[in-house]
Amino acid sequence: MGYTKEIKIFSLSLLCGLALIGCGSSSSTDSGTTTAYAIGSIYENATCCFDTDTDDSCIGEATRVLSSSDGSFILNSTAQNTILCELNGAIKHLVEGDAGENITSDKKLRAPVGADDGSGTYIVSALTTKIWDEMEQDSSLTVATAKTKVSNQLGISVDDLTKNFHNDSTISSEVKTKMQNESDNIFTLMDNNGSMSSVRTYVGTMNLPEQIDPLAE
Repeated sequence: MGYTKEIKIFSLSLLCGLALIGCGSSSSTDSGTTTAYAIGSIYENATCCFDTDTDDSCIGEATRVLSSSDGSFILNSTAQNTILCELNGAIKHLVEGDAGENITSDKKLRAPVGADDGSGTYIVSALTTKIWDEMEQDSSLTVATAKTKVSNQLGISVDDLTKNFHNDSTISSEVKTKMQNESDNIFTLMDNNGSMSSVRTYVGTMNLPEQIDPLAE
């Protein structure tokens, strides 16, 4: 009887593996999606996608979604390519629920693979776009080194840099204000066609010694 029982247990395990069914384990459905937010302000109806062909456009991508009123969206895959949000036609909200204003420029936000908020959720903002651009300009940079570089430029900690500065309770109000200001500055400098060329010399507000103290050498 013991031998027969072992065969039955083995057969059941084999069937579970072949059929790819749960058999008591948790579903893998959630692991195949990526949750993200398009923020700086809050961007509703931004066209967002994975830039699988690296042409900095959502045109032709298999999966394109529109961001919700809180800037959130879900892509049906794990993050293996840059997340891109095209803002032309989106609505910019200063706070969730306000009337907002329409965006008519072709500005874009990006977040490179690995630049999530620490929990697997991606915050796609002007700050993460600067991280992305550093990596675009220097292919030797990893996401970690690019984050450190931008962190030093903007005076924002590496841990906070990729978080949602609109609603993350772990960020102090002073740091949220700093992140919002730097995001606004980068977004204003960003070219209307989405290029980051005008942002590359930007190193943050009141960060360099001569900015903090005019007498510093």
